[in-house]
Amino acid sequence: MTKANAALQKGAKKPKENLRFLQRFALYFYNRQRLTALLALVIAGFGVLSYTTLLKREGFPSISIPYAIGQATYFVNDADKVDRELAKPVSEYLMKQPGVKMVQTSSLSNFATVVVQYEEKTDAASRSREL
Repeated sequence: MTKANAALQKGAKKPKENLRFLQRFALYFYNRQRLTALLALVIAGFGVLSYTTLLKREGFPSISIPYAIGQATYFVNDADKVDRELAKPVSEYLMKQPGVKMVQTSSLSNFATVVVQYEEKTDAASRSREL
C-alpha cells in the first residue's frame, strides 16, 4: 500500500492544491469557528451601531397629495335627486375653477361624495379652503 492510499484510508483531508479559491475560503472559516463567530458578532454590532447612532435620520418628508375629498348630506332618500340637485352642480362648479384637474362624484340616497384632483404643484389644503 502506498503512502497516499494509507492517508486516504485514515480519513486524511483532500490536498488543498485541488480545491478552488471559494472552497478554500469557505474551509478557512469552517475550520476557525471562533473567528467566524467573532467576525459575525462584530459585523452585527457595527450594523446596530450604524443604524441607531451613526446614520442621520431626518424624519419623513412632507408629502403634498393633490387630492381633496368632501361629503355633502341631502336628506331626500333619492339617489337621482341627490345627483341632479347636489352632485352635478357641485361637480360643474369645481371643474370651472383654476387648478382643478378632475372631479369625481358619487351619489347615494342621502349624501354625495366628491373627490377633487388638483394640478401638480397645487397645495390641496389651501385650495380646498378657498373653494
